[in-house]
Amino acid sequence: IGSSSRVISMSPIEYRWLRERFLESVDGTDTSANERFYISRQNVDRRQITNFDEIKPVLNDFDIEVVRPETMSIEEQVRKFSRGKLFVGPRGSGMHNTLFARDATVIQLYTPNTRHHTNYLIDTALGHNHEVYIFGSDYDRKNTNAKYDRNMPFSVNPELLRLKLEEVLSDTEREEDAPGERGPDAEQDRGGVEGDADEDHRVQRLTRRR
Repeated sequence: IGSSSRVISMSPIEYRWLRERFLESVDGTDTSANERFYISRQNVDRRQITNFDEIKPVLNDFDIEVVRPETMSIEEQVRKFSRGKLFVGPRGSGMHNTLFARDATVIQLYTPNTRHHTNYLIDTALGHNHEVYIFGSDYDRKNTNAKYDRNMPFSVNPELLRLKLEEVLSDTEREEDAPGERGPDAEQDRGGVEGDADEDHRVQRLTRRR
């Protein structure tokens, strides 16, 4: 699904209402499934991963399916991504497909010193576990127009990605062993959209682990 100021400004109740309407209108959705997706931008014109060939084996090791939403109909996207419990990918409209999932974990790939709130707002409003992680980049910011930095292709350290996936999936397994901590009740508890200060804390906390 695409981006718009209306999507950004919706309340948590509106996000959840919209998700339920999509799920009701498309046959074959299954939010109880446990699939893992990498949302690819390799065939679009911004924020491609320059060393994708190096991170693809890491994705394979964790049984993460590479998906290109731009090749799918809206019905196919709703059906596919309703099954997701883990979403990984560069920030962008493709990652908005977390709207169709429940109780998912989200790992966003960012260029350095770049923050973008759209995906974070959607994910926290829906009760997802949004894990922001910032990786190194191929380009030199000093020689790049700052206005376009956030859209430039960038690289991802495969070993950092592997470590992050191990950490996130280990945390998920522990939560699954502790009933009641996630699920519909967690959505209600985490329904409010957290502010910029909380995102700053998450970014700083995760950056220190690099």
